[in-house]
Amino acid sequence: EGEGPIVMEDYPDPAFRDQVADAAQRAGVTLKRGARATSSTDSVLMARAGYSVTTLVSYDHAKQLSNYHQMSDTADNLDYDTVAEALEVTLEVASSLSRS
Repeated sequence: EGEGPIVMEDYPDPAFRDQVADAAQRAGVTLKRGARATSSTDSVLMARAGYSVTTLVSYDHAKQLSNYHQMSDTADNLDYDTVAEALEVTLEVASSLSRS
């Protein structure tokens, strides 16, 4: 729901974050709310410009982004079930936005 390695910045538009959570529920995907990344993703640029954004990530038991920007950040270390769930949420959000 936000990110920042030095200064934590919440994403704008809490209603959009709620919409994404609702989409995840409709898609049958477990989504943990309230996470804030201590690294920066590409979403931070759009968030600073005022766009409604969110970032879907998976993280380990210590809430760290496994392999993020490391040499081990390779296709064989992906959890494709998680990737598929992120896609389901994304499709549900897109469908919801197209109806409104």
